[in-house]
Amino acid sequence: MNAIEPLHKNNGSISAGRMHKTDLQDIKAFMESHYDEPVSIGQLAKMVNISPKYFVDLFKKTFGQSAMEYLTDVRIRHAKRYLAESDERLRDIAKKVGYKDEFYFSRKFKKEVGMSPTDFAKNTTKRLAACSSPAIGHLLALNIIPEAAPLDPKWSPYYYNLYSNKIKSHLTLTNPYHKIAFDINLNKLSQARPDVIIGSDHLQIGEISRLNSIAPVHCMSVKKGWRDQLLDIANYLDKENNARQWIRNYESKVQFARNQIENVLGDDRIMVLRIYQTQLFVYQNRGLEEVLYEDLNLQAACS
Repeated sequence: MNAIEPLHKNNGSISAGRMHKTDLQDIKAFMESHYDEPVSIGQLAKMVNISPKYFVDLFKKTFGQSAMEYLTDVRIRHAKRYLAESDERLRDIAKKVGYKDEFYFSRKFKKEVGMSPTDFAKNTTKRLAACSSPAIGHLLALNIIPEAAPLDPKWSPYYYNLYSNKIKSHLTLTNPYHKIAFDINLNKLSQARPDVIIGSDHLQIGEISRLNSIAPVHCMSVKKGWRDQLLDIANYLDKENNARQWIRNYESKVQFARNQIENVLGDDRIMVLRIYQTQLFVYQNRGLEEVLYEDLNLQAACS
């Protein structure tokens, strides 16, 4: 499909009733594969045979962000990868992600990420290890893939498959998640040669002492909410701007999701279940409660 070939060939525009979400998913797929090219609203609207104004409104209503905001997300995501994995010049990276002007690209990158491309490239060189499973999510929000980390089997297949190959050294989940002594991971952590180790206050004083012989250790409090945990780690790593930007983006998505859910559920209550082999459990944990009941304002069927 070329840049302006319509997804639906007909003699008129597609009405609201005939426009499907799959059509807009095709538009998203197009942007993901053509992010390095000039892309306009008019071009995208033409591909689905609707007016630019209707396209703008429909995309925002469907996905909670504008098409250009989504395109920016795609470009910045690829820019982060180029900055972290290559030594290319900034002007070359800007062109590779669809920006002709490297100075405009730098301003856009800093607005979205919270730091300049140059600072981002410098900061991504630090090698980190996570010896606590919850810390992994916070590091990923800060665009950091740890060199060593325990892979949580409770992750969805998407996240497990996405990150299992990117985390080079796989640690074992230990206390308090499994009754396995923490010492089992010390050799792998030593071989990973991290600059910093991120853990939690589940660690015992003796364990922290042994970790400190490998690299400086920062322990987050498991009693804090996830926002405070994220900001705590970000402050330690001098990435507070990144964390606050991530939280702002999250809050925007939560507001959109909250409105959508309210229209569907109304005052209905929900119950989260966990299926394990032939057994069924009511599932609760701190993170789940924060997202579902505090952020999304859902009502639990049982407490």
